[in-house]
Amino acid sequence: MKVLALVATQRKSGNSDILTDIALQGVKDGGGIIEKIYLKDIFIKPCKGCLRCNILGYCSIKDDDFNKFKDKFLKSDAIILSSPVYYHYITGQMKVLIDRFRSTFYVKITPEGLEHTFIYEKGKTFLFILTLGHPEITDALPAIESLKLWVKTTCKNPVILKPIIATFLALPNQINASKEKLEKIFTKMKIPLDILDEKYDLYQNLLDNAYRSGRILANK
Repeated sequence: MKVLALVATQRKSGNSDILTDIALQGVKDGGGIIEKIYLKDIFIKPCKGCLRCNILGYCSIKDDDFNKFKDKFLKSDAIILSSPVYYHYITGQMKVLIDRFRSTFYVKITPEGLEHTFIYEKGKTFLFILTLGHPEITDALPAIESLKLWVKTTCKNPVILKPIIATFLALPNQINASKEKLEKIFTKMKIPLDILDEKYDLYQNLLDNAYRSGRILANK
């Protein structure tokens, strides 16, 4: 099982990155092959909206990294999509990439709606990892729904694992902070300490879930 992780954060070793690494460790421990790409490190131009891909079957933009990246994506058995939540949505880097995948399927407009025909038939398994400052997961739901829609229109019969949505995160490395360090963070941010144990346990469960999800990916 080959697993490709796409990390759409500007902060390496931040909360999104940490959860992704934990999931990848689960994949590795399960015997899978892993690769991680930071989207900020690759050059992807925005979709031009020319729709030539609907005729050609591939994207007409040539002078960037998309085609090389697309090959990695298509050859992978499973994909991890990891992003902080910005304004209830994924980051701009991931949105630019998603738009370019319009070139991987044909679209026909009918009176009943859009018909999608897949150019590439291989199915994949997906894991979404989202991090945000809001204490409720509701702020991440628009991003989740958007990712689900993209996956279902890009891959035939995709399998989508339960998303990992990490809430109440304000600082880098908060997700794996010790209880003592977390207490200092909460004190500095004037967060009541009576929720310290609850949030510490939440973060530990999220880390455990990320690892278990990685093990599941390794065996899909």
